[in-house]
Order: sequence, then structure tokens, then C-alpha cells
Amino acid sequence: MNGRVVAIVVTYAKRHEYVEKVMHEVFHEGVSEVVLVDNASQLESRAVYDELVQSEKRIHLIRNDENLGSSGGFKAGLQYALSYLRPDFLWLLDDDNVPQRGSLKSLVDTWFMIATSHKVDDLALYSYRGETRAPDKRAVTHGHIKRYGKNNFMGFNFFKAFRRKFIKSACEAVNYPVVRVTFGPFGGAFFNFNVPRKVGLPSPEFFVYADDHEYSLRLNELGIQQYLVFASRLKDIDRSFDDDGLLSPNASDLKVYYSFRNHTYLSQRFITNRIFYYFNKFIYITFLLKNLMLLSFKYKGFAKNRAKLIIKAIVDGESSSLGKVDWLK
Repeated sequence: MNGRVVAIVVTYAKRHEYVEKVMHEVFHEGVSEVVLVDNASQLESRAVYDELVQSEKRIHLIRNDENLGSSGGFKAGLQYALSYLRPDFLWLLDDDNVPQRGSLKSLVDTWFMIATSHKVDDLALYSYRGETRAPDKRAVTHGHIKRYGKNNFMGFNFFKAFRRKFIKSACEAVNYPVVRVTFGPFGGAFFNFNVPRKVGLPSPEFFVYADDHEYSLRLNELGIQQYLVFASRLKDIDRSFDDDGLLSPNASDLKVYYSFRNHTYLSQRFITNRIFYYFNKFIYITFLLKNLMLLSFKYKGFAKNRAKLIIKAIVDGESSSLGKVDWLK
């Protein structure tokens, strides 16, 4: 392994069973040290983390009195790592991202290959999470670059959706093992120590959901190249996020609000034609309300409350009203 790699893992609530598995695998992969950021976890999990720190001196624990979200958590972890641990590389992981064997070596090898061939000093790479993230799969099979589309609303574009309906491909082969992207998640992000010094730290204003997109979009603005690396695979062992879509009654109000608000806010940067933007927005919301009404027959009162929350989130996003909201639990 060329260089010291420090992993940063952010956790919250009662998730120590996931964290223990991640800790085991990251050290097996060869990280030098781990910064574990505890966003006000429950007492049972706190006790487990105290034991981990006692048994493994390479784990550095940061304990927050309140949940600062993923953006606040990764900000704290990056600050600590850059100030005290002198890393060559940083590997950001969610608390349920279990690295598969060889995933870290693939990132390091790819980093040096691209840095040498392209003669660049700063790069950002992302581990592959195609089992749970369809855009990752489309990127490595079809070469579809992950990007924010112009005039999209919540990632929806009527004309592109119409074309995809009639043009389908069942290709499963990995044709693009390393593919250029324009944004990526915190979970699986890998970059050299100079990137956060140049780009800055994650913004707590986004709290959770799309906060990582905002950060990686900043990399684009500074011309820092980003790539998805198929050989570096992570297994998401908590599938609850993916199983509960934004319209599911099981999806928390917190997840729904921040997802709509933050994505709506970021989409404003890519409006080149407001007629197309509002057309996509109208179609998306029309189908959304229709689906909510269908669900309301099964879940009394659900449609009205969920619609009010979504509209509030959209209004806040379009008016740039960010930050952690105290009324949402």
C-alpha cells in the first residue's frame, strides 16, 4: 500500500452491529487508522464504541452531543484526520458500507494510475455500490455518466424518461470498470489529503441526503476529476434506505423532507430553461400526488400529511432555506 489511508466512518442511533463489521473489514483492507464519528448514538452503541477504542488504538472516537447529520459528521471527521493523523488518503464510509476484499487496493492502484497518466495532483474516486445504486450499475455497464441533468426536477426529465421507455438494454457486462462521474456519495469517497484543503469541508447546512452531491459538485467547479471504480466494491448491509422509497409510509418524514429540499435546491444550479424545468416539475408532482392518493385508501390521512411535507420541502429548496430544521424528528 502506497501511503497512509485514514478511514472516516459516521454513525448514529443504534447501529453498532453494522459498525463492528465495517471496522473489521477496513483494517483487513489495510487502512492505517479510523476516525469513528458518533452522532449522538444510543447508550448501548456508545458502550460498544468505548470498548472498540480500548481494544484497538488505531480507532479515534469523536462523540457529538447531537446528531449533526452526515455532512456535519464527515466535516468533524475530516477536520480531526487532517489536524492530527497526517493521512495521504482519506476514505469516507457510511456505517453500513462493508468493504469487499481488495476494495482499498483497487482505489489506491487506480488513483496512482490516473494521477500518473493524466498528470494530475488531485483526484476523487468512488467505490462501487451497484447492488443498491442503479446509477452505479448503469455507469459501469453502459458508460452513463452520473450527472445532474439540465432542467431536471428531482432527477426527473420527461423527455429522457420517454426515450428510455422505448430504448431498453439488458446489458449486464462491465464495459467501463473505471468511468468518469460528476458527483458521488460520501459513502465510498476516496481522495488525497489535499482535496478537502482545496475544496473545503462538507456543509452542515444540508444535514443529510444530497449533502454529498453538493460536496462533489464543488470538486467539479475546481476541475478535480472524479471516477467510479468497479473493482472497489462495498456491500450495503442495511437495505432499509433503499427498500423504503420516498412515497412509502415507512419512509421517515426526515428522509422525505431533506431529500426533496436538498435535491430541489441543487437542481436550481442546472436550470437553463425555466419552461422545461417547471414542465418536468409539474409532471413529476402530478404523478406523485396521484400515487399518494392511491396510498391514502390504505393509509388514512397519509396522503395529505405527506403532500404537505413534500410541498414544504420543495418551497424551502427553491427559496434556499437550508440548515437543520428543529421541528422535524
